[in-house]
Amino acid sequence: MSTAILAAFITIVALHLFLLRQASFPTFRRKLTKCLLMPVLICYFLAVSIEQSVPANGWILAGLICGFFGDFFLVFKRQSFFALGLFAFLIGHLSYSIYLLSFLSSRVWTLWLWVSLLVFGAIFIFLYRLLKSGLGNMKIPVILYMTIIEAMSFIASLRVVSDPQSVAAWTFFAGSICFLVSDSFLAVKVFKRDFLASEWLIMGSYILAQFLICQSHFLF
Repeated sequence: MSTAILAAFITIVALHLFLLRQASFPTFRRKLTKCLLMPVLICYFLAVSIEQSVPANGWILAGLICGFFGDFFLVFKRQSFFALGLFAFLIGHLSYSIYLLSFLSSRVWTLWLWVSLLVFGAIFIFLYRLLKSGLGNMKIPVILYMTIIEAMSFIASLRVVSDPQSVAAWTFFAGSICFLVSDSFLAVKVFKRDFLASEWLIMGSYILAQFLICQSHFLF
């Protein structure tokens, strides 16, 4: 069953990315395929959980559900809906972060902690300085969101250090970086300026992020 659902997910992803490059198609089709992504991925997550007799983690599931609501709100162009989408994804990142915390051990509190803090801190400062002139009254929500998503990637990096042989740890970390890339592209488009193939890059990295995080739960 999970194979069929995965095939459906890949088909929807391919169709959505194709529609993003075809400006002549009605926007309704792009919105519809976007809103179908997370429900189908949730079905895949639950199907694999049943087939592999691995409990479907509630925090991962909550993150995917928040992803659906985030996608839904972001199909609307009003700033109020953008704020709702931002909030949905923020809750999703918090859910993923809580999931990650259960894997950490005292071994991570080493030099790597400070190296990781410096790296993600530098990314935060760079993005804020790039975006601040266009943030307006969204400054505080965006700063809060940036803090949460970078915290998720930071915790994911600590999990890798805690268990460097774990494919699951590396897969989740890759997913968190894809999320950071996707949201950075989105922020530049919304608060700075649009750029070539922006929608394709935003959605491509976002879909990959959600899939990697979902898949990591079934790896070791």
